[in-house]
Amino acid sequence: MNGKKVLTSCQPVIEKIVADLGLVLVDLEYKKLVTGMTLIVYIDKPEGVTLNDCEMVSRALDKPLDELDPTDGASYNLNVSSPGLDRPIKTDYDFNKYKGKEVTLKFYVPYEKSKTLDCVLKGHTDSEVMVSLNGKDLSFDKEKIALITPVIKF
Repeated sequence: MNGKKVLTSCQPVIEKIVADLGLVLVDLEYKKLVTGMTLIVYIDKPEGVTLNDCEMVSRALDKPLDELDPTDGASYNLNVSSPGLDRPIKTDYDFNKYKGKEVTLKFYVPYEKSKTLDCVLKGHTDSEVMVSLNGKDLSFDKEKIALITPVIKF
């Protein structure tokens, strides 16, 4: 089964159910894991996701996904999860959540002799990421950035 087709067919249904439950759909993945093909639903909310949130979403998705049958009868596992503290920043939701916070940019080609840069996320457009480094505003093409992650401090 084509993974892109599975995601395209079930994303609107999942998005609505998750939103109706007061959460945000952050990402969807359909991939092969040790346990077999797995549909992974990443959810979030401002105060953080609990195990109860994951269970609630999983139960709410069971019947609608069975009726939709996005895999055309092929078996799969459903996994509902929080995005995790160090999950890459990719979506508008992610950029808004981490705006004003410290992030790490990892570049394909070094910027000033380094492939990583810790800075403060200021914003983004479809093609650029704006940051602040030591009080200086910088802008980078998204195509030149391999990965953006939040800086985790304990």
